[in-house]
Amino acid sequence: MIVRFTLLVVTLFLLSSGTAYAFDREKIKETTKKIGGITFGSTLGPVFGLVRGMLAGTIQGANDTASFVGDNVITYKVLGGLTYGVIKGSAGGVVGFVKGIRDGVHYGIESPFTKENFSLGGNNFLDYDPFLWD
Repeated sequence: MIVRFTLLVVTLFLLSSGTAYAFDREKIKETTKKIGGITFGSTLGPVFGLVRGMLAGTIQGANDTASFVGDNVITYKVLGGLTYGVIKGSAGGVVGFVKGIRDGVHYGIESPFTKENFSLGGNNFLDYDPFLWD
């Protein structure tokens, strides 16, 4: 429902904000690409953002706990992953979901069908900080 509403609003905005050319092929092609980028990005971006946010948040929580205890050994990382990692992973998943919707719309207009459009930017899958907004 929200995706359809967003698609409708963006379509009306894109069609009404440009110069009114009846059959300008480039304008139609550009508008179609942006609409597709927004649609696919705002559909798939939250899924990838949720998964990446949960994983990155859990790893950050485990590392933060191990650093707080003083030793960065595997025992404290496991303990941190089961305590603060669960909390930070849950928060990271929620924030990653919202950030995925934002990335889908934002990059769907600026650069459709790119890694950033699907909330997959970075060097690898875990190169993601859900709590850092650019």
